[in-house]
Amino acid sequence: MTGTHPDATPDATPDATPDADRLHAALVEATKDAAYAVERTDDGLLVRPGGDRPGAGVVNEVRFPAPGTYSVTDRVRGTSRSAGRRPGFEVSAASGRVTGVRRRVVWARGADGRYRREVDSSQDLNGGRTLVERVAGDLGLRRRRGRQERIALIAAGVTVVGLVVGAAVVLVLWALGNF
Repeated sequence: MTGTHPDATPDATPDATPDADRLHAALVEATKDAAYAVERTDDGLLVRPGGDRPGAGVVNEVRFPAPGTYSVTDRVRGTSRSAGRRPGFEVSAASGRVTGVRRRVVWARGADGRYRREVDSSQDLNGGRTLVERVAGDLGLRRRRGRQERIALIAAGVTVVGLVVGAAVVLVLWALGNF
């Protein structure tokens, strides 16, 4: 399948198309028996668990910023609703490098009037990324951090530097007796 994902980022170059084709073929081969869907887009690949509908759940976007390199951006979307005294609805989204496990538990009232677990499942949010990194490593491709991941690392570095400078200023003022 070819198309443009609504969240696609212009992070790919036309020179990387052979890498995209090689990785796509290798991922399709690797996921024959696994529950993953691999889709080729105009600017990369999309890898998602086979049970997730498009636009929901986990999507791993693979881009090829330069020949011989790739980057993976995880996008996790979810909705949940609850009934009872406080009915509610929640929508969540995360993007970048997402780690964790999503657990889904559904309770229902049985014919006898008791509540029991109807569904109890979990999903590893790293599964698609791990699969892509393993297969791309086998092909000799080098991983490059995605744009959102690089921005987050820069922001974390600036925060740490700001904290260190602030602590140094406080220590100097304290030592001089001005604090």
